[in-house]
Amino acid sequence: MLKYEEIIDKLLSDPIYVDGDRLPPIRALAEQMNCSRGTVIRAYEILEERHLAYTIPQSGTYLMKRQMTGAKSQNRIDFVSAGLESRLRPHKHFEHCMIQALQSEHYDYAPPEGLESLRKCLVSHFEKRYLYTSVDRILVTTGAQQALYLVLQLILESKQGLMIEQPTYGDFQRIIEKTNVSVYTFNREGNSIDFNALEITLKQNKIGWLYTVSNFQNPLGTSLSSKAKKKLLELANQYNFYVIEDDYLGDLNLDLKVETLHYLDIENRVFYVTSFSKTFLPGIRIGTLIAPETYVEMLKFYKKSIDLNTCTLSQMGLQKYFDAEIYDKHIRKVKRAIRGKMKFLRRYQKLFIEKGIECEIPDAGIFAWLVFPENIDVLRLVKILKAERIDVIHGNFFYWHQRRESHAIRISIANVNEASMTQGIERIIEVIEHIK
Repeated sequence: MLKYEEIIDKLLSDPIYVDGDRLPPIRALAEQMNCSRGTVIRAYEILEERHLAYTIPQSGTYLMKRQMTGAKSQNRIDFVSAGLESRLRPHKHFEHCMIQALQSEHYDYAPPEGLESLRKCLVSHFEKRYLYTSVDRILVTTGAQQALYLVLQLILESKQGLMIEQPTYGDFQRIIEKTNVSVYTFNREGNSIDFNALEITLKQNKIGWLYTVSNFQNPLGTSLSSKAKKKLLELANQYNFYVIEDDYLGDLNLDLKVETLHYLDIENRVFYVTSFSKTFLPGIRIGTLIAPETYVEMLKFYKKSIDLNTCTLSQMGLQKYFDAEIYDKHIRKVKRAIRGKMKFLRRYQKLFIEKGIECEIPDAGIFAWLVFPENIDVLRLVKILKAERIDVIHGNFFYWHQRRESHAIRISIANVNEASMTQGIERIIEVIEHIK
């Protein structure tokens, strides 16, 4: 080991030094380590290059130890997280982009709707996905969750009812149950909707809004067919309601050409929501809302009242990433990996069926939906799996007020490798054999 590497190892491993501590003066450390001052300087330079230390002129060098997170997971099999495996996240490339953003010295507030430069990048990016819009209709939000919250303010102001599919994204339901919005439900059935029941509700109630995860639905994993999407938009025009389209995995459509409701919409009925959390980096906290022109100013007002603007540096970092023309390459890599994992999961489809388990395992996306026979206590199953460090989500989480007892679990393949999938799925099969 070279001497400067020995110094680095000592500083990072010695419990005497914690985050924020000033490191020893160069002369003192050189004497302690029996080396030249140049060697210590080199060690400090490498620590700065690795973002493990920073220097304050005429003050000294300070430590920024990285927190070890590997032990935190304690080898759990994570069938819950929708974030990508670490190996699929573009840490290094984005780190360079963030450094460029920091060097730009652009630390002012951004407009509530987001940096114009980023929104221009997004217009070009969306065109590749057959999403045609203008800079003025795009709002950059602090994650897709905030975009949904902004639209919820319009719903509250309209005093009209909201329809949500069942099952659907649990966290959105947790938000709206804390409001006085009148909520009505309709059933999502594979790649379609129970349109007969939906239309009866539309005729009997004052409905102004409808929420759907049109593609790679959470939790079912399926996508609405083109026919179903067109039928839904026909009803929106006939009964005069707006559609909130949650396309959280939109970038996985880069080459698939899976239609969005936004693409099919010619009457400006769709509020389109998407995110960079699931296909890029969860911590970047950037989502996007494309809204009908008549609502943009009100949405900007709501956005400004919540947090003024989404983090400027995060926006600039994402813009730099687009400018470097490597985002599409990253998405192709992610899509290959996700498709491969879904293909691997489908190997178990025959076994699931033999055990009486109904399963929705789509070709793409990140979720699979397993429905167990009535004689299986799914709540007990989930608890046993958790005790064995296998995390899944009970189907109840995805139903409005849990009015219906679900016999299903949702599995996410986003943050597990094939070895973990094998271990987890085989253990699920073993457990249900014992609790019948």
